[in-house]
Parts: sequence; structure tokens; C-alpha cells
Amino acid sequence: MTHDGLTRALRDLNDDWSQTAADGVPLPPQWRRICPALHGVEQLSGLLDAVRADPDAVLLALLRLHRQGDVLAGRAVLQAMLGKVVRMAVRDADHDFADYLAALWERIATYPVDRRPNSVAANLALDSLKA
Repeated sequence: MTHDGLTRALRDLNDDWSQTAADGVPLPPQWRRICPALHGVEQLSGLLDAVRADPDAVLLALLRLHRQGDVLAGRAVLQAMLGKVVRMAVRDADHDFADYLAALWERIATYPVDRRPNSVAANLALDSLKA
């Protein structure tokens, strides 16, 4: 993928998230029920700050929700990991941004939440890198 392609794909993903998590869009109530770290988050726009504040708790909850069929939860994990994916793709001469996105999406779908509850963001990133 060219630099322009990466920029376009990244812009599209960020634009999609901006629309999905626009101000006023409420955080799904079931997310707060299963993740105490989200109790103070009222809007979807505050989710990424919650991930930064308590990444393991929030990412694990979102991964569990995604496993139960909540596609938005998986998309939120992807958005939270997007910066890391860009950095990995830019440094890799053999694989492009699309390769890393695909690898990350696969890891989001298959992450072993019960077996690996710590360092979730790092594990997702390293597993994507290995793939």
C-alpha cells in the first residue's frame, strides 16, 4: 500500500469512527454493565479515553462483547489499536497497512480473553505483528 493508500484508509477509518462515535451517541448500556471501568462513560465518544485509562479492563470487556456478536465492540477495539497498527505498518517494508488491519481484526475475533487477561493491547499488537 502506498503512503497515499495508507493515508486514505486511515482517514476513512477515522471518519467512520467519528461518525459512529459522534457527540451525543450514547455508550451501549450493556457495555457499562459488564465493565466497571466504563461506569462513568456516558457517550461512545469517551470510550477511547476509558481505554487509555484502564486498557486491560476495557479491551477485555470489548473483546468479550465482540465474541458475543457485538460488532461495534470489535470496531472499538480496532479504533483503539489503530495508531499502533499504523506505526507497525510504516516500519514494515514487506507488509502494508491492510495486512496489519486484517491480522488485527482476526486477533480481535480470536483473542483468548480468559487465558491472556493482562497486557491486552501489547498482546494484540504483537500477535498482529507475528501474523
